[in-house]
Parts: sequence; structure tokens; C-alpha cells
Amino acid sequence: MARKAFEKIMAGMEDALAYAEGDATRGVAHKVEIHEVDVAALRKRLGLSQVRFADTFGFSPKTLRNCALLGVSSGSGTTFGHSNCLA
Repeated sequence: MARKAFEKIMAGMEDALAYAEGDATRGVAHKVEIHEVDVAALRKRLGLSQVRFADTFGFSPKTLRNCALLGVSSGSGTTFGHSNCLA
């Protein structure tokens, strides 16, 4: 059973490498558009502190504060969607 799992993983890795090297028949690319989120407004609506918000969504409070310090905002609050935040 472990051998079959290894073979499937290896086949996937070989497909990924071939796709990365230009063989478009070995994979499919998906473009994901990420929209900005007003984090301050969202935190307020959810009633969460920075620490609880960060813990809930799986990043550090320091990351949340760093995004605010970068001036990544849209008027009222910090937004995510900027390349330097939560990347």
C-alpha cells in the first residue's frame, strides 16, 4: 500500500515538474483573484481582538500589526489583499 501511495505522489511530482517546464498537457493552472478585506471592520463586526482574530484565522498578531504598520488600508482600516500581507 505504501508503494502505491509513493507511486501516485511521484507521478504527481513528475507532472508538476513537466508542467513547470512548459508541458501544458500535464497540468491545469487556475488563477485565483484575491479581493481586499477591511480587517478592522471585519474584526469589529465579529467582536474579536487582534489576538483572537489572528488566532482564529491562523496567523500571528504580529502579522496583523505589520500589515497595519505598512499602511495597507482603504480608508477606515487595514486591508488584506496587499502582496506584503499574509502572503
